[in-house]
Amino acid sequence: CTFTCVKEEDCAKYHPDTQIGDKEFGVCRACNVDGCHECDNSVLTDRCKTCSEGYQLKPDGACEWWYFGPWVYVVGAIVGILVLLLLAWVIDMALRPEWNKKGLEEGMACRMETKIHTHAREPQLFPLGTNLHKQLVAGPGMILHF
Repeated sequence: CTFTCVKEEDCAKYHPDTQIGDKEFGVCRACNVDGCHECDNSVLTDRCKTCSEGYQLKPDGACEWWYFGPWVYVVGAIVGILVLLLLAWVIDMALRPEWNKKGLEEGMACRMETKIHTHAREPQLFPLGTNLHKQLVAGPGMILHF
Protein backbone atom coordinates (compact mmCIF):
# COMPACT_ATOMS: atom_id res chain seq x y z
CA CYS A 1 0.00 0.00 0.00
CA THR A 2 1.36 3.44 -0.86
CA PHE A 3 -1.28 5.53 0.91
CA THR A 4 -0.99 6.90 4.45
CA CYS A 5 -3.43 9.16 6.28
CA VAL A 6 -1.49 11.88 8.09
CA LYS A 7 -2.21 15.26 9.61
CA GLU A 8 -1.34 18.35 7.59
CA GLU A 9 1.71 19.16 9.70
CA ASP A 10 3.04 15.56 9.39
CA CYS A 11 3.31 15.60 5.58
CA ALA A 12 6.99 16.60 5.71
CA LYS A 13 7.73 13.81 8.22
CA TYR A 14 6.18 10.96 6.20
CA HIS A 15 6.53 12.37 2.67
CA PRO A 16 9.70 14.51 2.37
CA ASP A 17 9.11 15.31 -1.32
CA THR A 18 5.50 16.35 -0.78
CA GLN A 19 5.73 18.37 2.40
CA ILE A 20 2.71 20.67 1.99
CA GLY A 21 -0.65 19.51 3.36
CA ASP A 22 -3.38 20.64 0.99
CA LYS A 23 -6.70 20.92 2.87
CA GLU A 24 -8.70 21.56 -0.31
CA PHE A 25 -7.68 18.27 -1.96
CA GLY A 26 -6.86 16.33 1.21
CA VAL A 27 -3.39 15.26 0.03
CA CYS A 28 0.25 15.99 0.65
CA ARG A 29 1.77 17.80 -2.32
CA ALA A 30 4.96 19.49 -3.47
CA CYS A 31 5.17 23.25 -3.82
CA ASN A 32 3.24 24.78 -6.66
CA VAL A 33 5.38 27.67 -7.90
CA ASP A 34 5.61 28.54 -11.60
CA GLY A 35 9.17 28.23 -12.90
CA CYS A 36 10.42 26.38 -9.83
CA HIS A 37 13.17 23.80 -10.32
CA GLU A 38 13.59 22.72 -6.69
CA CYS A 39 11.17 23.34 -3.80
CA ASP A 40 12.26 24.69 -0.42
CA ASN A 41 11.49 21.72 1.87
CA SER A 42 12.37 23.65 5.05
CA VAL A 43 8.95 25.36 5.08
CA LEU A 44 5.39 24.08 4.80
CA THR A 45 4.27 26.67 2.24
CA ASP A 46 4.65 27.15 -1.51
CA ARG A 47 8.23 28.41 -1.63
CA CYS A 48 10.95 27.74 -4.18
CA LYS A 49 14.61 27.06 -3.40
CA THR A 50 15.99 27.10 -6.97
CA CYS A 51 14.26 28.48 -10.05
CA SER A 52 14.40 26.99 -13.54
CA GLU A 53 16.54 28.52 -16.27
CA GLY A 54 15.15 31.87 -17.40
CA TYR A 55 13.63 32.65 -13.99
CA GLN A 56 14.98 34.50 -10.96
CA LEU A 57 14.14 33.84 -7.32
CA LYS A 58 12.26 36.60 -5.54
CA PRO A 59 12.57 37.19 -1.77
CA ASP A 60 9.11 35.68 -1.13
CA GLY A 61 10.16 32.36 -2.71
CA ALA A 62 8.36 32.89 -6.01
CA CYS A 63 10.05 32.64 -9.39
CA GLU A 64 9.81 35.55 -11.80
CA TRP A 65 10.45 35.33 -15.52
CA TRP A 66 13.87 36.86 -16.07
CA TYR A 67 12.87 38.68 -19.26
CA PHE A 68 9.71 40.21 -17.82
CA GLY A 69 9.99 43.92 -17.41
CA PRO A 70 8.74 47.29 -18.62
CA TRP A 71 9.52 46.42 -22.24
CA VAL A 72 6.65 43.88 -22.20
CA TYR A 73 4.20 46.72 -21.56
CA VAL A 74 5.81 48.87 -24.27
CA VAL A 75 5.56 46.07 -26.85
CA GLY A 76 1.98 45.37 -25.77
CA ALA A 77 1.09 49.06 -26.17
CA ILE A 78 2.66 49.20 -29.65
CA VAL A 79 0.83 46.05 -30.76
CA GLY A 80 -2.42 47.43 -29.32
CA ILE A 81 -2.00 50.71 -31.20
CA LEU A 82 -1.28 48.84 -34.45
CA VAL A 83 -4.40 46.69 -34.00
CA LEU A 84 -6.51 49.81 -33.36
CA LEU A 85 -5.09 51.50 -36.48
CA LEU A 86 -5.81 48.41 -38.57
CA LEU A 87 -9.35 48.22 -37.19
CA ALA A 88 -9.91 51.92 -37.95
CA TRP A 89 -8.65 51.40 -41.51
CA VAL A 90 -10.96 48.41 -42.08
CA ILE A 91 -13.96 50.35 -40.73
CA ASP A 92 -13.04 53.33 -42.92
CA MET A 93 -12.84 51.13 -46.02
CA ALA A 94 -16.18 49.46 -45.21
CA LEU A 95 -17.98 52.79 -44.79
CA ARG A 96 -16.68 54.45 -47.98
CA PRO A 97 -19.25 55.04 -50.73
CA GLU A 98 -18.97 53.42 -54.16
CA TRP A 99 -17.67 56.03 -56.62
CA ASN A 100 -17.40 54.00 -59.80
CA LYS A 101 -19.95 51.21 -59.71
CA LYS A 102 -19.94 50.74 -63.51
CA GLY A 103 -16.12 50.43 -63.57
CA LEU A 104 -16.25 47.90 -60.72
CA GLU A 105 -18.82 45.79 -62.56
CA GLU A 106 -16.77 45.87 -65.79
CA GLY A 107 -13.62 44.93 -63.90
CA MET A 108 -15.31 42.01 -62.16
CA ALA A 109 -16.77 40.81 -65.49
CA CYS A 110 -13.33 40.97 -67.14
CA ARG A 111 -11.85 39.06 -64.21
CA MET A 112 -14.50 36.35 -64.57
CA GLU A 113 -13.84 36.05 -68.34
CA THR A 114 -10.11 35.51 -67.82
CA LYS A 115 -10.66 32.53 -65.51
CA ILE A 116 -10.46 29.05 -67.03
CA HIS A 117 -13.95 27.60 -67.66
CA THR A 118 -15.23 24.16 -68.59
CA HIS A 119 -15.82 23.35 -72.26
CA ALA A 120 -19.57 22.85 -71.81
CA ARG A 121 -22.48 24.69 -73.37
CA GLU A 122 -22.98 26.56 -70.14
CA PRO A 123 -19.37 27.40 -69.16
CA GLN A 124 -18.67 26.98 -65.45
CA LEU A 125 -15.51 27.30 -63.43
CA PHE A 126 -13.57 24.11 -62.81
CA PRO A 127 -14.05 22.77 -59.27
CA LEU A 128 -11.28 23.66 -56.83
CA GLY A 129 -10.43 19.96 -56.34
CA THR A 130 -9.78 19.31 -60.04
CA ASN A 131 -6.80 16.96 -60.49
CA LEU A 132 -4.63 18.71 -63.08
CA HIS A 133 -2.56 15.55 -63.59
CA LYS A 134 -5.54 13.60 -64.90
CA GLN A 135 -7.83 16.19 -66.46
CA LEU A 136 -6.72 18.45 -69.30
CA VAL A 137 -7.82 21.92 -68.21
CA ALA A 138 -5.79 24.51 -70.13
CA GLY A 139 -3.76 22.52 -72.61
CA PRO A 140 -0.58 20.49 -72.24
CA GLY A 141 1.45 23.49 -71.05
CA MET A 142 -0.55 23.70 -67.83
CA ILE A 143 0.34 20.09 -66.94
CA LEU A 144 4.05 20.97 -67.16
CA HIS A 145 3.60 23.52 -64.37
CA PHE A 146 2.49 20.81 -61.95
